[in-house]
Amino acid sequence: MYRLHSTVGGPGRRRPHGHPLRLLARRDLLFRRNADGTFAAGQQLKDRHGKVINVGSGSAAFAVDWDGDGRLDLLVGNVLGEVYLLPNESKDRKPALRHAAPLEAAGQPIKVNG
Repeated sequence: MYRLHSTVGGPGRRRPHGHPLRLLARRDLLFRRNADGTFAAGQQLKDRHGKVINVGSGSAAFAVDWDGDGRLDLLVGNVLGEVYLLPNESKDRKPALRHAAPLEAAGQPIKVNG
């Protein structure tokens, strides 16, 4: 999986107050948002098996319920314009992210220019 190298990010999709997966990407760390609006100490993003996730440098992560299952997944783009999806397969409130897979359209990886 990957380690984020970002200076840009956002808290992602709004969820009920105190939801555990409110993340802010900054440099090579992710900061979990606490229920009171503050952020916990930064941590490296890891997959459900504990392996550090790495999708390249200049990455920005956004939390979104991509597959409509009620759990926040991560959508991550990098400086090369590559976009990755990390589905959250958690059975409880603790995130359990699957490996980073390139996001595709018409069978081809999405690449964002600019």
